[in-house]
Amino acid sequence: MSERAKLLHDSPWRGAFHLTGGAGFLGEMLGVAGASRTVLEVKVPYAAASLAELLGGQPEQACSGPTARAMAMAALQRALKLARGGEPSDGGGADAFPANPNVVPAADQLFGFAATASLATDRSKRGPCRAHIAVQTLAGTSHAAFALSGDRPAQEAALVEHCWRTLLAALKLETPEKLVTAKAAAENAKSQAGKVEQVLAPKPWRSLMSGASAAILIDQGSEVHFSRPENVNNAVAGSPPANQDGDSPFSGPGGATVPSALETPVEQCSELLFPGAFNPLHEGHRRMMAIAEAMTGLAGAFELSVQNIDKPLLDYIEIQRRLAQFEHPLWLTRLPTFVEKANRFPGATFVVGIDTLVRIANPRYYGGDAELDRALAALADRKAQFLVFGRTLNRTFQGLAQVELPPALRQMCVAVSEAEFRADISSTALRRQRG
Repeated sequence: MSERAKLLHDSPWRGAFHLTGGAGFLGEMLGVAGASRTVLEVKVPYAAASLAELLGGQPEQACSGPTARAMAMAALQRALKLARGGEPSDGGGADAFPANPNVVPAADQLFGFAATASLATDRSKRGPCRAHIAVQTLAGTSHAAFALSGDRPAQEAALVEHCWRTLLAALKLETPEKLVTAKAAAENAKSQAGKVEQVLAPKPWRSLMSGASAAILIDQGSEVHFSRPENVNNAVAGSPPANQDGDSPFSGPGGATVPSALETPVEQCSELLFPGAFNPLHEGHRRMMAIAEAMTGLAGAFELSVQNIDKPLLDYIEIQRRLAQFEHPLWLTRLPTFVEKANRFPGATFVVGIDTLVRIANPRYYGGDAELDRALAALADRKAQFLVFGRTLNRTFQGLAQVELPPALRQMCVAVSEAEFRADISSTALRRQRG
């Protein structure tokens, strides 16, 4: 019997699993009595279409750290849904996960696990054999990257050990070395370990992830500050698309800490907002903000939503990475649509590119013209305004004057001319250049 599998099943942790590698790990875990107390669901999205469906789009690289972390976050979101009664199971045996809401585990006892691996195969391969493993809880994100050596059986054995070590360490169930056999230790020595990183989230981040908060202000002037989280009702129909307790500091791979949960005024940073993914932030974004502040006379703030339509939430490692790019104040939100943003920030002026504005005006994102009209009416009711920057689309520079828009939306818009701003650069192109 696997002692480490028994240790996991005897713990209060419950989780969902997304794997594109690690069959031996699954076999060991499921082969010990009590597995149905731990395992809420297992998915193996081997097909490219299956993985794209899980992640809300095709990842730039299937076997990578960002993909593993996104898979783990999707698994945590699935675990939260199942634990809250989304799809209780009646056929799991005597030790199956209980459907009674009075005995389901707390949200901080749930996890998402993911493993994606590129192992030796009978096809030609691009790049080395490797694995990325991620564990996501409400408290933190853990990611381990490993290079794998030897033949296929040796790689499979090493992957099993890496899966167990990463999972047990993230859940703080046991010192992983105590559960590694001598044979496994030898296999581990053959594999070249890469980076292992973990970010433990401050309390406001966890509140945002759980849905208890809608927006947190982070002042990047000299320290990181968070405004008090607020409970906001964001359930607005027809919304358009957009791009451990206590206030513990978070830590990155180098062990650096950042202070958290200090109060800062929010009114001065809620009238001019620049929403985006900022993956990465580039000089074009900075110039747009500077022009917007000069044109409006307002102090601006960037806005990064951890939630996007049909995609997993951003994990804590990714949030930390993106926040490190900014010097301006930034709103970290759970507001994926512009109607939700306008509802949370009434009267705000939003800095947008013409491509974003075209999506806001597209009825297919709403299910029809009637739903689009309702969304635009909601934006008008909240007195939303859009400061619109042109950009190159289909090899032609297009600004506000070059696109067709519903009159109701055009009335909310102010154009920035090509003479005032043009930057033929994109975050997507920068990511590709950086590999």
